[in-house]
Amino acid sequence: MFIRCLVISLIQTVGSVLAVQYVPTSIDSQIQSSDAVIRASYQGREFKKSSDGLILTESSFKVVSSSGLGSSELLNTDAFKVIHPGGEWGGVKHHIPGGPQFKQDEEVILLLTKTSDGHVLHNLGMGKYKIVMEGNKEFVKSTVFGDHPSFGKMSLEDFNKELESRFGEALKSVKDRRFVYKKPIEKNVPLAKTTEDSSQRNPASLEDTSEERGHGRFNFFWLTLILAVLGAIFILFTRQKDD
Repeated sequence: MFIRCLVISLIQTVGSVLAVQYVPTSIDSQIQSSDAVIRASYQGREFKKSSDGLILTESSFKVVSSSGLGSSELLNTDAFKVIHPGGEWGGVKHHIPGGPQFKQDEEVILLLTKTSDGHVLHNLGMGKYKIVMEGNKEFVKSTVFGDHPSFGKMSLEDFNKELESRFGEALKSVKDRRFVYKKPIEKNVPLAKTTEDSSQRNPASLEDTSEERGHGRFNFFWLTLILAVLGAIFILFTRQKDD
């Protein structure tokens, strides 16, 4: 509960600032700190409200290719979900400085952070890249540092080399990732005798374990958000100090 309250407090603090100034970061550094990458087109979004009052946006993407994701994580490639803080609830907009903006059917490359609650956009808007053509060559261009002479863009060829270094594979078509369901092998195991006490205790034990896992799942998601917001605050204050 403490972590969740702290995240909400920090987001409200950052939300009172008009703009966030990011420190230019190289694309390869961004890749190395991410957990997965997808090339996809934006399909739409839904807004959700957590039990603690945090407004979240769950964006849907049609995935074309990916790196760092297993077949079991890509069961629905037509509606792959990516989470980021902010959104609209009850007619009120909850703007998070540095958050991403998407257009319908826009093709993008997204850097992701994996959590037990889903895939979160890595470093807010810094995790979004667009694809541009220069001559006959495709480039991956930052939507935040697009005009930076060194960190603004990278050829798709070099981008894939960085992915191979990080995940052991370049962007791979989802059509080539076949998820095959293997039915568990049934074994004839003799039923063990149970006492009345043990049959009563087992359901309770399972419930306790499920509850503990639930707490761990939530904590990791909130910890991811708090790190992203703290990074935005640090970058902003550092920029203001330099000015």
